[in-house]
Amino acid sequence: MEDIQFEQLYSEVEIYFSNQCKSTQSLCKLLVQNKAISPYAPSLLVNPIAVYCLNQTNGIGQNNNLWHSENGKNLAITFAISIQKHWNLIELNKLLTLSVLLTIQKFSHFPLSVKWPNDIYADNKKLAGILFEIQNFNNQKVAFFGVGINVNQRDFPSNLNAATSLFHLNQIETNIHSVLMSLIENVHIQLQQLNTQSHIHADFQKHLWRLNETITLRIVDGDGFKREQFKLIDVDFEGRILVVNESGDHLKFHHGQAFIDL
Repeated sequence: MEDIQFEQLYSEVEIYFSNQCKSTQSLCKLLVQNKAISPYAPSLLVNPIAVYCLNQTNGIGQNNNLWHSENGKNLAITFAISIQKHWNLIELNKLLTLSVLLTIQKFSHFPLSVKWPNDIYADNKKLAGILFEIQNFNNQKVAFFGVGINVNQRDFPSNLNAATSLFHLNQIETNIHSVLMSLIENVHIQLQQLNTQSHIHADFQKHLWRLNETITLRIVDGDGFKREQFKLIDVDFEGRILVVNESGDHLKFHHGQAFIDL
């Protein structure tokens, strides 16, 4: 197992730190797996856990894309959360995504939005990436919520010209540890309110990138894709994107069936 150490318990979240790791998502899964087989663990996850790293060398994004991160400039963190039977997983994903947006908004007044399914955008550029996965351990479902936030990175590879950072937005550096603790606190607060928040869907819709505007979708078509333009109107309670074509037909697509082009 890669070098990892327990740091502290904050907002009822166990925080672990690694000086360098390939992926916080993989490292967090391994930590939970070790907890699952440990005879000393009273239960799998007494509290949510968070594994963070400032030098992630092989971060994983949506669709197994690599997440580029400069050493010491950005925040990579993965939460492991024990899922309660009555939780709606789509609402949980939306709620956690909103917790990332609210955290970043604390450190910049620049308008932010959620690009479906759950990336955070500023000025049509990607500021944070989110990965949401579910796995079973000892008959217990665990949500792994990975977050990568571009904090102080100034330069990006030429193939990432649609990326931005808090430094680019604010023109000053931001304390990464402050972002970390604020995110952990926000995740904790949002989880406590999961069962009572009837406005999750409305809040998520309010922050949707390109809501009520024309977007281009790459739609899976056999072994390839076809591109079509639609008006984006919502993301439903199953996580599907809702769009209208030029003929007025309403269509729904799961992530994996269609992707939004910039």
